Amino acid sequence: MKAFQFPKFQKFIFIILAFAVSYHDILLADSSISFYEGIKAYRNREYRDAADWFNQSAKEGDVEAMFLLGRMHYDGSSLSINYVTALMWFELAALRGLRSARNYYRGLSKKMSQNEIQEAKKLAKEWNASFKK
Repeated sequence: MKAFQFPKFQKFIFIILAFAVSYHDILLADSSISFYEGIKAYRNREYRDAADWFNQSAKEGDVEAMFLLGRMHYDGSSLSINYVTALMWFELAALRGLRSARNYYRGLSKKMSQNEIQEAKKLAKEWNASFKK
């Protein structure tokens, strides 16, 4: 099944990743070390490690890490495609005000069944209860 595409956002993500690696000293002052480590692992194509680092950063309240985890599960270029998990991460990031996550949430939810959407919402609620930030 071909994944729903948002070409502008894909470009945006790669620009952010390039910026993050190029300007790591600036970013370390403003964001968590785990997010930076996730970016490094992603750039080195160590996707499982990147997901682990982003997950830690998400637990620290990092909205961008939540969004990137959604992207990684959404497009399948770095992790296996899992729309329920992707939608969960997009919802978590959208609830914290990330507009691009809201756009991905809307686009992806159109491709999913109501049962899948409800499962993603349930997972997001459970995650929020465990890691409220």
